[in-house]
Amino acid sequence: MHPSLWTGFFFRSYQPEESLRAIKQAGFCHCELAHEHLQDIAANKRLAGFKRTARTIGIVMRQCHAPFSASIDLADARQAVRERGLKIMSQSLDYCAELEIPLVIMHPGGVKGWKSKSEYTKIKALNYDAFSRLAEQAARHHITIALENMGETKTKRMYCSHGHELLDFIRSIDSPFLKICLDTSHANLIRNFNIAGFIEAAQDQLAATHISDNLGTNDDHLLPYAGTIDWQPIINSLRKIKYKGLLNLEIPGENGERNQGGCPRRILNLKARYCFNLLTAMIRSTPIESLKSR
Repeated sequence: MHPSLWTGFFFRSYQPEESLRAIKQAGFCHCELAHEHLQDIAANKRLAGFKRTARTIGIVMRQCHAPFSASIDLADARQAVRERGLKIMSQSLDYCAELEIPLVIMHPGGVKGWKSKSEYTKIKALNYDAFSRLAEQAARHHITIALENMGETKTKRMYCSHGHELLDFIRSIDSPFLKICLDTSHANLIRNFNIAGFIEAAQDQLAATHISDNLGTNDDHLLPYAGTIDWQPIINSLRKIKYKGLLNLEIPGENGERNQGGCPRRILNLKARYCFNLLTAMIRSTPIESLKSR
């Protein structure tokens, strides 16, 4: 496991290249490229220069998040919306191939939920079609797509929010280029979601992580130990399956993004250093039983 920070931590304060430098200065050698930064450097034709900057700094971009929003849904009932989403995901794979980023994280379609069994069946089929096509493109680039487990609210459940559902879907397509990204904050919103058990069930199909915490009711994306997640069993299970990917912090709840005044750069830099120290301590922690089980 390697400690990692997603570049979106500095999105409102730094340009993409500056974010890489800030992450490196905090102690990290690995990062996830945020979708906002991917779109920025692609739109401004800076992909080659950005790759050179990362190499010069000595930071490895092991994963990237493809764009996502309420308007991007690969299982939308409208074909035009689906095709637009597929085009964006396809472009993301092409961009990451140029950046030599080996893994792209994507959200499954069905973000609006469903009201009937027939709608659910349709969403499942549309996802199968979309990710079968995307996995073929990923194979041509030798890039892995990591599909993220989604969350739920009081009024809707997103497709692949339950662990068994995501595992079944990945296995149904059966491509070595389609794997899983575990989002711990999303998982903590699902009643009876056993995160450690999910890790052990996924085994080598787990290729990436989005590490953050919450209080169990909202997708807060806080630092580990700031919420209700029991972290030691998760680390124990990652060790058990010999997970070699990134322990990557995706923590928009910690960077002042939701604060109208933002967060001063010097505070962000101090927080980033703390992030590195925290992840390093978690990775090196003694494999013990969780405190909650005592």
